[in-house]
Order: sequence, then C-alpha cells, then structure tokens
Amino acid sequence: MKAAFPRMGDTWVGFTKVIEGFGHEVLIPKALSKKTIQLGVKHSPEYACWPLKLSLASLIESLDMGAEVIGTLGGSGPCRAGWYGEIQKKILIEELGYKIEHFYPMYGVKELKKLAELGGSSTMKMWKVVYAGWQFQKATEHFEKISIRDRCREEHVGEHTKVYNEIIDMIMKAETTGQLSKVVAQGDHMMADIPKRHDFKPLKVGTVGEIFVVIDPFANLEIEKKLGDLGMEVDRSIYLTDWIWREVVMSYYAPTRYLAKRKLHEDAHPYLNEPVGGDGIESIAGMNVYKRMGYDGVIEISPFTCIPEIVAKSILPTMSRDLDMPYQTFNVDEHTGEAGFITRLEAFGDLLSQRRDGTPLPSKHLTALEVD
Repeated sequence: MKAAFPRMGDTWVGFTKVIEGFGHEVLIPKALSKKTIQLGVKHSPEYACWPLKLSLASLIESLDMGAEVIGTLGGSGPCRAGWYGEIQKKILIEELGYKIEHFYPMYGVKELKKLAELGGSSTMKMWKVVYAGWQFQKATEHFEKISIRDRCREEHVGEHTKVYNEIIDMIMKAETTGQLSKVVAQGDHMMADIPKRHDFKPLKVGTVGEIFVVIDPFANLEIEKKLGDLGMEVDRSIYLTDWIWREVVMSYYAPTRYLAKRKLHEDAHPYLNEPVGGDGIESIAGMNVYKRMGYDGVIEISPFTCIPEIVAKSILPTMSRDLDMPYQTFNVDEHTGEAGFITRLEAFGDLLSQRRDGTPLPSKHLTALEVD
C-alpha cells in the first residue's frame, strides 16, 4: 500500500527505510514550502502550534499524491503533541473528506506492529527493519552534525550543503547496512575534503527548543545555515534518534526509564526539577550543558504559544545571569518575518563576538548575502 508520513527535517530518510522494509510503497513527503504553510493555516485550528500546522499540511500533500496509509506524529504528557494524531485524523477524515482506512498516530510499539503487519511483515522482521532504519537515520544525523559544525569554516559558501545533499542521495541508494557502512566511509572523506579555513576560530552556539522546529530547517527559517554563514559553529541539542532512545526505548521499562531521565534532570538542576511537557526540561538542561562545554551562547527555538518552551523561556533569564551565558529566544510561526529574524541573528552574533574579542562579528552579514 502507498504509505506516507509528515515531513520533519531529514527524518524522512529513516522513516522511508523502515516503512519500505515493512512492505509498503513510500510516498516521500514533499519539502515544506509556502504552499505547505497556506494549507496548514487554512485547515488547522487558529490556536494550533506551528508543528501541528506544518505536519497536517504535509499529510494533505501526501494524500493528494495517493497515500492510503498514514503514520503521523504522536506524543504524550502535558503537550499538545499528544493530540496531534487525533486532531489530524478528525480534520482529514471528518472535515476534509479524505478516505483513510489506516491512520496510525505513532505513540509506541503497538502502532508500529500494526503498520508492519499491514505490509505483511512478521514481528521478527519488523525489529530487523527498525534496526536497519535506525542505522540509516543515525548515518544521516552524523552528516548533519558535521555540516552544521563546519559550515562556518568553508572557503566557498554553500559547499557543505552541496556535499551533504550528495551524501543523502548515496544513503538513499544503499539497500543494506553493509552498503550503508561504505557510504558513511566515503561521505566522511567527502566532508573532510571540503576546503576550509583551518586558522579560523568561530563562535560556538548551541540550539535548544521544541524538537520539530529545532530539527526542521523550513520551520526554523534555516537558522543553522544562517548562523554558519555568519561564522558561527552550531551544535544542535536534539536529534530524532536521541529522542527515540530516551523517550521510547529507554523509557519502556521503569529501571531504564529512571536512568534515561536521571541525567536529564541532573543537567536541568537546580532550575527545573519536574517535566513540563514537550522539550521544556531539555531546553533548560541544554543551557547548562553548553555552559560546561564552553560555548559562547545559546539559542532557544520555539513554536509560538508552545507552553513547555514558554516555561523554559521564563527560566532562561535567571540561568543567563547565573551562568554568565548569553541566550536569544526565537518564536516561530507562519507570521515570522525573515528580515527581522536575520537582524536579530546578526545582533546576537555581534554581541557574542564583542564579549569574546571586543570586536564586531568578523563575517559578511546575511543581508548582504541575500542581495548578492
């Protein structure tokens, strides 16, 4: 059957490999665009957060391509993400009239088994496929990390993006984990061969916030690329496989759940000692972690009206004073203007540079890059 899922950054690589392995034909979701925004805003409740609007619109685009099976985002706890699946199902079927017989909000193993069985896969095969998909997604994230870290050092603007896209094409063409290993080795050489300014000492910035907008470049106005073009090394605090490992795999049993959460709570202490839903406690923990790592600043990226990140945002000023760690918060939704976004990024970069060296940001500004 033709299966689809929402677009969220490059997580489509791992999801595609898993769902194909289950025996379905995958309709890879289109890259998010202005059309996606229009669809999401038109068909979502006004109060809905940015990730819900974008993921709903992504599903609509896939259904229009002929999708028969839907696997969508899910969650639990005090966050609206826990209701994404039910809200999207109601809108798509009851309000928009799509005929969807198989709709699975991915809350856990139960839904995963249903999706596998629908494709004719046994439980044993399901776990083998999931393991392989995990390796493909880990490989993708490996090159994402290198790209956002080293973009600031490239001699020719855009080279990391070009090479990264070539590597993703190679990853998608690999059919086994053995072939994937060869692709990873080749990809490492390709990244290493990009001409770089090795004498350049960049500012270091960590990004924290809600997982969808941190991971997806369209949702966050390509903030990682913009920071790199401004001459800043970027580290992303959260990736899909890290989240799944902690929130799904390790949290399946009580003893491992305790171990998984203990480190997170230790990193957030003493500023936040209780989960607040979403990725709120992760944002607070990330601030402490980046301070210990010697980073110059932290950026929180949040969907407008996201309650967990509003809680985190209220704590960050105190942390910033106590830790002597500059931070900047960006709330994003369909109304976010790129010009103002760029201006604030440049100002934050100048602040960090002045603190470190007493000089303005030693980089070509993004406003100039946009005109060239």
